[in-house]
Amino acid sequence: MPTQSKNMRRASLRCPVPREIQEVLERDPWMKTCLLADETCEGRLNWQHSFTYAGRRISELYFLLPLCESHHRRQASFRREQEDAIRERITHFKAESDFREKYSRSKLLTP
Repeated sequence: MPTQSKNMRRASLRCPVPREIQEVLERDPWMKTCLLADETCEGRLNWQHSFTYAGRRISELYFLLPLCESHHRRQASFRREQEDAIRERITHFKAESDFREKYSRSKLLTP
């Protein structure tokens, strides 16, 4: 099996959520149920980083979505649902202008 050089190794997929954002999300009732709640839900709830910009996972209130372990494992199959939820969360947090300023190249809010 070929070995990868140090520069070729993949970065960790884990991206810690800053403590101040954790505190807000822990109080948010919306974060207590799987985004895709259905009969296939199982396992503990995870906070999915559902937005990547410039090759990095972004830890903003509106990009972290609750997914059970079952849906979290298959999260790539639910991109449209996650994007719809992000749009709703951006509106909920009244962050449209902040989003457009920070992530100007994103097409997420483009009609």
